[in-house]
Amino acid sequence: MLNDMALDELREALKLTQESLAESLHVNQAAISKVERRSDMLISTLRKIIQAMGGELEIRAILPAGVVRINQFERVRRPVIFLDTSVVNLLAEDKNAASFISSLRSGYAVRLTAANLDEVAATPDGNEREHLLDVCRATQGEDDTQVFLPVGDIVKALIAEFERNPACHWRAVRVRLPEYERLLASSELISDELSTEQSEFAEKQKAQFDEMYSNARPQFDELFHSGTEGRPSSPAELVSRLQVRGGAFWSFGMKLYTRAAEPPADEDRIRRFVD
Repeated sequence: MLNDMALDELREALKLTQESLAESLHVNQAAISKVERRSDMLISTLRKIIQAMGGELEIRAILPAGVVRINQFERVRRPVIFLDTSVVNLLAEDKNAASFISSLRSGYAVRLTAANLDEVAATPDGNEREHLLDVCRATQGEDDTQVFLPVGDIVKALIAEFERNPACHWRAVRVRLPEYERLLASSELISDELSTEQSEFAEKQKAQFDEMYSNARPQFDELFHSGTEGRPSSPAELVSRLQVRGGAFWSFGMKLYTRAAEPPADEDRIRRFVD
């Protein structure tokens, strides 16, 4: 547990640089340096910095009768919901999408992934492409735009960090994409040339996805047919069976891990990574 640290000491303990923190906050490095030297700042500023480090800010009063958490400065925490590309496409087709999006944002913190914007960029028709981009923009608040790596890329980033530092904390891995957030925050358009490049890249990604995931089912079918037990009755039972030593959960994990790191990992390393 980290205790009694100045902001710069906390940042260094989390192995973050001023530059990476500045990128997450959409400011320059000099602004981070200035804040770290200050002894007085707005609570909202401090909260944003702590959140960019992967944490949450709490304010506590230490009184003779005990410790009290002061909550009046906290924003109402809404559940987080991620929209997949099929939802964005449905919203683009719905004439009443604006009211639905407004209702959705009133109850949820709506987040997007790079996959949403990559698919928009790959749309060949320029007018349709810009309409989809406007829908994505509508789902985000003016000061609360957040775009994240797709799940597969998050796993790769976690693996890379684990390879670099096995003692790392997963919260220290940067999963937001400031360049995508800047695109949504601006009125910038996606050119036809970029759209063509993204479409070609998407085809390659789909081929890799099919190879890794879609072709995995026959392996699991063979596993069940060759065994003495019947098919599991629930996802929890399935995971429990696959996680026995030498189980398919770990062999599949080794394939995923090897795509992001060298040399190939054994089951014990995958177990340490998961833990």
